[in-house]
Amino acid sequence: MATQRRRAGTSRRRFLLDVGVGSVVAASGLADVDFTLAGKPTTNFARPLGLSIKPDLRIAGGVLLVTPQAKYLVFKALWGEDILDSVEAGTAVIELQGCWATRFRYSGGEPEADDACLADTLEICNAYEVQNSSWLQRVQGALPRNSRRLPSMRHFVFTFFSTSFECLAEGLNVDVRFKPFAEIAAPLYAPT
Repeated sequence: MATQRRRAGTSRRRFLLDVGVGSVVAASGLADVDFTLAGKPTTNFARPLGLSIKPDLRIAGGVLLVTPQAKYLVFKALWGEDILDSVEAGTAVIELQGCWATRFRYSGGEPEADDACLADTLEICNAYEVQNSSWLQRVQGALPRNSRRLPSMRHFVFTFFSTSFECLAEGLNVDVRFKPFAEIAAPLYAPT
């Protein structure tokens, strides 16, 4: 019995050490690590994308435009690293290349049972890519094995003041425009 307690205590200490070291390294941004806990990959670990723009703190969320050609996330954007010292950049038009799925979440909203991306714990007004995404794994598991897009899908999260937007896409194309919304949206809907 004493041996079993010692092993349980050792694994608990090891787990706490892994959590502490991994959290410090991940929070500091000093290294690009494969974040694991007790030897198991952590699901839904979000890393900032490092875009030059951020969603404006004064807006609640973005607008999803779905056109026959593509899907776009549109929002008022700021230039700068620090959200409080940023300057207005115009309207961000993020093309969601090869987008498979999208969803919006509200602050304090219930995440799906096995799919907690922890969007409520991410810094507001930023963009992230989720590593080892359980949502992506679930979607990939439902796809046929011979699907071309299977290995290239990625999970992106955009956080706003009171909402977050998530998508599964192959990539992002970021553009900033300095026109009224109607003039930005009209060409996106125009047939090619």
